[in-house]
Amino acid sequence: MIAGAHWDSNKQTAVWLDATVFSPDNTKAQEQLRAKYPDFWPFIDKDECHRFIQRSSNPLILIVSGALGAKLVPEIHQSDQVSSIYVYCGNVAAHKQWADDYKDKVK
Repeated sequence: MIAGAHWDSNKQTAVWLDATVFSPDNTKAQEQLRAKYPDFWPFIDKDECHRFIQRSSNPLILIVSGALGAKLVPEIHQSDQVSSIYVYCGNVAAHKQWADDYKDKVK
């Protein structure tokens, strides 16, 4: 999803929430996001990410794993700062139902 997404990176902050965001498997994806979004913030903790979103004055996109998205998205989907939410997971069917409730921002 990250490689094919088209975001306006000039004016947005990118936030990535995933329990494995710092794993070696995600190194290349982080490099690509940092290149496109100089204001890039990875998080492993949902509450820390939520606080960051609440305090942000910049528009942002959220990239989130399905499991953490199910917990965070209901809390932040109405935030004016959040322009788009990109949920990724290995089991789309498991997260489609809750994600459909927020389809105005969830891509």
